[in-house]
Amino acid sequence: NAPNVVIILTDAISKAEMKVIDSSAQALTDTGTKIYAVGVGLPDVSQLERITSLPGHVFNPDTFLKMGTVRDDIVKQLEALQQNDEAGDEKSLTVENSNKADIVIAYHFSHTMKIPDIDKYFVPFVATILEKASIDNGDVRVALVTYGRKARVLFNLSKFKTSADVFKEIKKIDKKDRVKKSSGGDALKEIRTNIFTAKGGNRQDVPNIIILITDDKNSDDQPLFLEEAQLLKAAGVKIVAVGVDSANIAELRTIASNPVVKNVISVKGYSTIASQDVIQSIRGTTQALQEFRTPVQPQPRETTTGSRKEPIVTRTPPGRGTSPPAG
Repeated sequence: NAPNVVIILTDAISKAEMKVIDSSAQALTDTGTKIYAVGVGLPDVSQLERITSLPGHVFNPDTFLKMGTVRDDIVKQLEALQQNDEAGDEKSLTVENSNKADIVIAYHFSHTMKIPDIDKYFVPFVATILEKASIDNGDVRVALVTYGRKARVLFNLSKFKTSADVFKEIKKIDKKDRVKKSSGGDALKEIRTNIFTAKGGNRQDVPNIIILITDDKNSDDQPLFLEEAQLLKAAGVKIVAVGVDSANIAELRTIASNPVVKNVISVKGYSTIASQDVIQSIRGTTQALQEFRTPVQPQPRETTTGSRKEPIVTRTPPGRGTSPPAG
């Protein structure tokens, strides 16, 4: 379960086609692998920046004599990565298999979002994600956050106790939430410091999940975005990222929880955001978003066989529900 890391060391620009380099790097990052690159004496490191996980993963010493400092920096990052990975993995199974959860949905949509599409696609999408969650019995709590340059908490985890109240507030999402710039780092910091707290309604013994939805790249503070994501994941918070339209999927892979291939969901446009494939992908990240049925004990019913009445009892195998009939 150790994190996978690739460190590239070079003193020359690669002559391979960039599309080949990009696709190879993408295949690695899709598996959650972190890529670091050291370009010694290179006047231009843009090629390395394209293939690494983050700009902070590119090192550009003047000569090989300065590799000692680079080594120390990389070791520090790898130690932090190992600690975060162990802490997050220890709690990830709890998140996936628990019927309980404190869930924050954080969203940003830019001016490319057409106003009619908010009610037509986005509001039903958010509501559909939650429609099977056990909100009314207290298993699941929900908070809603919108963010531009600054995050704005629409309601925290302790505000609403019924699904009716939650869905009523979701319907209030409107055009005022469309903004040009976004700071995912500020959104995650707001969630960490003001929502996943006792005052914000967070419960100590319940898994924490963030579903972050955006249709654009993060505009500000990319280091803050990563730093806040790492702090949350180190605390056991699961981050699921949904990228729509022009979202920077590579960037979302750096902040989402492992396995990245499961917890980063790419959507072509808002017209398909509420499709069954997308909804099931999101629900598949945690049991708390899936339907839970308490098994119902079957009652005997009587049927007549000739002149004699005999009880016939239909027994349902143990489980959460019966499978639909085939065909």
